[in-house]
Amino acid sequence: DDKAIHNILSAAREAGRLQTRVRRDNFPKNYVCLMQEFMNAGTVQDWTERQILPPGGLLVTMQTVASALAHMHARGLTHNDIKPENILLSQLDESDAHSAVTVKLADLGLAKKSNDRTDDLWQYGMTVLCMTTGEKFGERKYQPGSHEQYVEMVAACIPRES
Repeated sequence: DDKAIHNILSAAREAGRLQTRVRRDNFPKNYVCLMQEFMNAGTVQDWTERQILPPGGLLVTMQTVASALAHMHARGLTHNDIKPENILLSQLDESDAHSAVTVKLADLGLAKKSNDRTDDLWQYGMTVLCMTTGEKFGERKYQPGSHEQYVEMVAACIPRES
């Protein structure tokens, strides 16, 4: 329907402000084509279901997401759907488990023009929590004393001055 097409095109335009342009030479003229880079390592959620990220991996991943958010926020956009399932990963050498990983913040379906970053910051913090504890986003079950373990995990990611 027209509203769905409008929403898709609106999301694509916002995403397009954040990416380089793709040539349209080979696309049919009467079709909407959404293209996305193939990310061969799945999502952060997939990753944390297999193992908890080591502090170095957590730090690099969340610095990359923070950089992507800063890029959006500088352009007056908010993401509004930050969660482990929306952080995509691509491993440069799939045969080497220790090869470099590329991190991308995805799913701009709820992105909007706004300077209110409250939801993005809260969701970012909850995503860090999920990555350090292995819990699924939105299913946190509070356990007394668990905050101390969380603080220790996050503190391990902060570089120390020598």
